[in-house]
Amino acid sequence: MNLLTPFYICTLLLSFTYSTEIAQGSPAPALIKAELAENETLWVGERQLLYVTLYTTTSFSGSTRFELPTVSGLLMMVSEDRPLLGTETVAGQSYMYKRHEILLFPRRSGDIAIPSIAVDFSTMGSDGKPIPQHFSTEAVQLSVEAAPGVDKQLPVVTTTDFSLKESWQPFPEYAKVGDAFTRTITMTGADLPGMFFPPLHPEKVDGLGIYPKQPQVVDRMERGSFSGKRIETVSYVCEREGEFRIPGKHVQWWNPATKTLKQLDLEPVVIRVAANPGQEKNSVSGAAQVDNHFFAKPSRVITLLLTMVAVLALFVTLWRKYGAHSAEAVLEKELFAAFRAASTSGDPGATLQALMRWLDTRTFPKKEEGLRAFLLFAGDKVITEQVKWLEEELYGREHVQKWSGDILVKQVAVIRKHMNRKHAQGVATSLPELNP
Repeated sequence: MNLLTPFYICTLLLSFTYSTEIAQGSPAPALIKAELAENETLWVGERQLLYVTLYTTTSFSGSTRFELPTVSGLLMMVSEDRPLLGTETVAGQSYMYKRHEILLFPRRSGDIAIPSIAVDFSTMGSDGKPIPQHFSTEAVQLSVEAAPGVDKQLPVVTTTDFSLKESWQPFPEYAKVGDAFTRTITMTGADLPGMFFPPLHPEKVDGLGIYPKQPQVVDRMERGSFSGKRIETVSYVCEREGEFRIPGKHVQWWNPATKTLKQLDLEPVVIRVAANPGQEKNSVSGAAQVDNHFFAKPSRVITLLLTMVAVLALFVTLWRKYGAHSAEAVLEKELFAAFRAASTSGDPGATLQALMRWLDTRTFPKKEEGLRAFLLFAGDKVITEQVKWLEEELYGREHVQKWSGDILVKQVAVIRKHMNRKHAQGVATSLPELNP
């Protein structure tokens, strides 16, 4: 079974590369075909499938490697499902084929051009040894429509199934100064990766301390089904007396199957905060002790002033680093965290996939894109060696060196810091808009 929904009813032949030997009556030892699953209309945020089918007259050896290009306004992912295997007759010749799926998620409307995709794989020769094969698909163009009636001021999610839920622990209504509450917002959807859901940043509320946690992104991909989830958690601390209103959240949902637009709402919450007698008592007694004893020694005053200067300097540093968090920066941070987790797990396939996803969020000054551009930009011998050994292990080539996920992620983290410094200076990396 393939990751097809009922309205993915036909395929459009994009490229089918034949060797000149076929025209002369001799079958080519290997071929490649690219097919784009087509529905009536492709909407912003909707999943599209690109099938890449490999053919051989013998058998395949090892895994397939794709070098996905970086395309503005488009997220591309290689499906983690196993490729579909079978046989097919082409120009009178019987071939064994292996079909892979590439997931496409457009972020904007209009025409989006996808450059050729480099594909490396190996077939078995008559002597039983693998023969490397190198192909490239032809360029592809997607035509993407924006959902009608969408409010551009609100985020929109395009999927056939979507839910927006929240929970409080405990539920806030009546509170005292110093009480804390935790709000958890969960978004789930079909045929959509968790990273594609819009960030729901909490608004500032004067009188409440707001402390958001790192969002959790979870994807589940199984044969025949694909779903994503994003979990955002925010803690609120009551800082003073009064009545405070935490704004609600609104997300638009466009269902491409039914062609309907809905708005899912999380209602605002009002917290009524009363004084905390126990806290006031402690505060008064503490103040009295400070009046009587603290300022009696000048050294303590100097220490206090130095501490305040250090805290101020730390605040300025943190503000410069984190104060202007955008949705793009959050996405990049999440993808790098996923790469770190995959690397430390020791799984070569998950590591390379996570690395490529993270690199999709970065741009480089060189003309090359993706992994090659990163290696050229980094100029790091250790990273280059680790990636080489990783690919050798993943694609079944002969190798004697064992790659190390810990070493790889450590070195990449160093280069990432350098890239972020460049970005802070207005030089390097940028991300496409999530919900234009």
